Formats: sequence, C-alpha cells, structure tokens
Amino acid sequence: MPASWCLDTSNPEMLSTPEPQDSKSDLVRLANIAMLTRNGNVLEIGCGTGKLSAMLSAFGNEVYGVALQPIDADLARFRFYELGLTCGHFRASTLHELSCLPDSDSSFDFVVLVDLLQKIPNPEDVLREAARVVKPGGLVIISVPNAYCKPLPDQVRLFTRHSLFDLVSRTMDGSFAWIDTENPISLSAAIQVDKATATYNSPDPNLYLTPWPVPEIEKPLVSIIVPTYNRAHLLPRSIESLLAQTYRPIEIIVVDDGSTDNTREVVEPYLNRIQYVGQENSGCPTARNTGILRSKGKYILFFDDDDISLPRLLEVEVRQLESSGAAFCHGSAVVVDDDFRISRVHVARNVSRNDLLEYEFLVGNVFFGGTGLISRAALDKVGLYDTRLIRAQDYDMWMRLLARFEAVSVDYLGQIYFFHQGQRGSADDRFSASNILNKTREYEKIIFRKLYNEIPLEAVFPDIEKYGSPIVRIEALLRRAQSLNMRGLEDLAKRDIEVAGRLAEGLRLALSPKAQAAIDYLTREVPKWPSPQAALSACRALKKVVDAGMDEFAAYGNASEFTAGN
Repeated sequence: MPASWCLDTSNPEMLSTPEPQDSKSDLVRLANIAMLTRNGNVLEIGCGTGKLSAMLSAFGNEVYGVALQPIDADLARFRFYELGLTCGHFRASTLHELSCLPDSDSSFDFVVLVDLLQKIPNPEDVLREAARVVKPGGLVIISVPNAYCKPLPDQVRLFTRHSLFDLVSRTMDGSFAWIDTENPISLSAAIQVDKATATYNSPDPNLYLTPWPVPEIEKPLVSIIVPTYNRAHLLPRSIESLLAQTYRPIEIIVVDDGSTDNTREVVEPYLNRIQYVGQENSGCPTARNTGILRSKGKYILFFDDDDISLPRLLEVEVRQLESSGAAFCHGSAVVVDDDFRISRVHVARNVSRNDLLEYEFLVGNVFFGGTGLISRAALDKVGLYDTRLIRAQDYDMWMRLLARFEAVSVDYLGQIYFFHQGQRGSADDRFSASNILNKTREYEKIIFRKLYNEIPLEAVFPDIEKYGSPIVRIEALLRRAQSLNMRGLEDLAKRDIEVAGRLAEGLRLALSPKAQAAIDYLTREVPKWPSPQAALSACRALKKVVDAGMDEFAAYGNASEFTAGN
C-alpha cells in the first residue's frame, strides 16, 4: 500500500517525508533499491526518519540523508544510534534548498530518491541536482508511486512510465533502466549518469548533523562456523562476504562435511585467513558441533555455505549483545532465488522472549540462522546440536535457547538468504527442494517429541505461574495440544487434552479467543485420529464447560449493564 505522511501546514515550504510501510511488496521494493548500492557514498534525498537509510547502510554504504522536516533528520540520526552505527549523516532542507544542494559536484556514488518526486513542484530541478552531485558512472535511483488508494494534500502528480522517462530524459544524460521491484503500484528506475569531468569530490560531513557517538566494542569476539557439503561453486562467495565484515571475526572455521566435489581446492586461496576442517559426511549438525568444539570466540555465528552476509551484520549484532547482556541476537534478511530475485524480506520483530518462545512452539520458526549470533556460554549450557536433525536443527536450538535465555531482535538486514532448487541434506538423507516442507515436518516431529519433556509448559506459558489459575493452565494445554496435533503428534496432543479435561471438571470457564479456537480446532480434528474416543470425549466435555461458562459470563455482563443503566 502507498506510504502515508502529514503536511506541516505551519510551513508551506516544509513537507514531511513518507515513511515506507512494512507491507510485503513495499519491503521488497526497498530491498531491490538497496541491493543496487554497495560500499559507496549514498545521498538519499527525502530520507524521512531513516528506514531506507538503514537498509542502504546494511550494504556497506556511508549514507547521507536529506530530510524535509528537522524532526525527521534527528529521528533518522537516532535510528542509527540505536543500531550502534555512525555511518548515517542527516540534515533537513527546505524545498528551495533541494533545487540548489550545498554538496559539491561528483561527491556521491549513488543518489536515491524514493517517494519524493510526486509531491514537489520542481522535480526537474531536483533531478538536475542529483545528476550534478553523483559521480560519473554513478547511479541515480528513482522510485515513485503510480497509484494511490488515498490521495493526500501534498500530492501534485502521479507518474506513468512515459512521464517518468520523459522527466529523466530532460534532466540528465545516461543509461536508463527500469527496476522490477515486484511492487504493482510503483515505478522504479536506475540511471547510470554520463558526464565529462575529471574532478571527483567526497561528501562534506560538516553539512550534516554529527552522528551520535556510540561506545567502542572489544575486538575481536566472534567465531564464524561454516559447514559445507558439495557447494564448491557457491562457497567462495560466502567466504568473501564474511571476510568483508566491518567488524572482523576472530576466526572463520569452514567444516567440510565429506564433500565429493572440489571444495578443498576452492578454499585453498583463503587458507591464510580461514581454518579448514575436513570430516566424514555426517550431516550439518555434526559439522556445526565440530566447529563449536574448535572455536574460541565469545560469540558464535553459524553461516550457510550458499548465503551472503551483509557487511555490517557483526558490527550491529555484537554491539546489541554487548549492550543488552542477552544470550543471542537475530536480525532481518533478504530472501532471493538463484537469479537474485527477491521473494520477500524477513523482518526481525522486537518482541519479548516469552512471546518468541510461544510463537516458536505454537506456530513455527521466525529466525534466520545466518543472522543468529549466539553466546558461547549459552551454547555450553544448552548443549550441542542434535545430530539426528539433518533438517531444522536451528529450530531446535532456538527453542532450547529461548527456554533459558534472553534474546534481542534487531530489524537490520544482515543476510541475503538463497532459496535454491536442487538436492539438500546429507549423503545418507538427500531430498529435493520441492520436498523441503515434508522433510521439515518429519524432523519437527523429532524436535517436538523431545522438547515436550525438556521444556516445561510453564516456560512456554509463564502466565501459568504468574496467575496460578487452573484456567490459564487449561488454555496452555489446549493450545499446545493444537500445535502438537498439527505436527502429527496425536499421542502427545491426546495427553494434553485429557489433562485439560480433568482440570476443567466442576469449573465454569471463560477462555480466551485463542483457547476457544484451539477447542474448536481439536473438536474437528480429533475424530480423524485412529483411536479418538477418550480425547474426543474430553474435547466435547471441555466445549460444554466453556459454553456454559461463556453463557454465565454473558448473563452476568447483561445484568451488570442493566443495573448500571438504571
């Protein structure tokens, strides 16, 4: 959906900048734009509060943002401070100043204008300035809406492909290319600017607010472990990305899990900068355990041999762990296919440990392994990876960690995650990409059967101990039974249903909507079991108890309203 913003009517020259929304298509659009930039100086005109600026910085860029409101510039600066970064520089400008930027000619490798040109009266002047300050051969990247669901007062135009191309053609020389951002209500383009100049300048930091200082962090603290199996064609790309981290790891340990291709040959050029360990093929969890036992870092990052780490992953996450005291950290990621087409952007939501554990246990995994930085001390306490789990070993580890330790989530891009076609697994358990879902479910059954006994119900639902109410325990049992049944563990679901039924005897229950939904689900699904009688009787009894409780609650509520009204 289109972004929204407010008009500052107290100053007609000052327009606020639309904050990009977190819709799937808009996040993909912004990620496509950010991926066009890398390790350069970026000028973002119309930066708002710095959401896209942060994405741009994740690709190793130094970002210079021009906001259209002073408060936006300071909020953008604060966003970077919270991330522990000093690579963001921001200032506020009036509309008039956008037509005459104070920056020197040919100062930037990239100039980015997102959701700006449709709302200013002089887009030609702004584009001419963009062409002036970008270096020869640099990119000017434009993204504008071509539809609105709710017109707003500071819109002055909508763009078509023809009108945007015509505007660019009148204001700069260069090679024009449309960008397919998978966003149906926007147009995006990149222009590689041609101009004759022998002078190259650098951005002037004095034109921008000074970044808030961030505390120094000890270096180095991180061991990176990369298990690999027959990925010689992809492994160098991953190693190169890890070596390019702005925060250097103490070691990178590549564990070759019995590859039969030329893996040993392709890592040869890196042996002065990485450790290479070979072992017989035993699967990814065993390879990870081999790396753990050889590592010496305070924190450990497990990274897949086919993915790309973004340059500031460790810089951001080490600082988050050092300042918070949490046991592990996870971040956001861009999901792409083999052709680098973005399918989605995974956003790490900043929620509590209890909420994370409940979601992991009841719904599914929300972590991306390549952004998961884990304290070695916490790993030592929860134990090594379960070597039975050729698939979903991360999922098991996250839940074991969450049951005992605090986590911190940081919405910052740290990884490009590749979803490949082709074979997965170990030599003894190979499966195709199309069979991943079935294979994951197979291993999830192992995980949840184990964790049913290892992680107490009270750890997943802390309100049980907080309130000490049998109703809270009944709700927790029903919701866990629903999750277990969805994973094919009918015997464990049956156990929870029957315990809930016994606890409910003689009670009148007014359960939460989630618990009521669990009862409805189980009442539908339990009859499909091979031997459903006992569990189905418990479900029906629970439903009667709940219905009676809700009727009593509703009657009490109506009586209270009547009394209060008279």
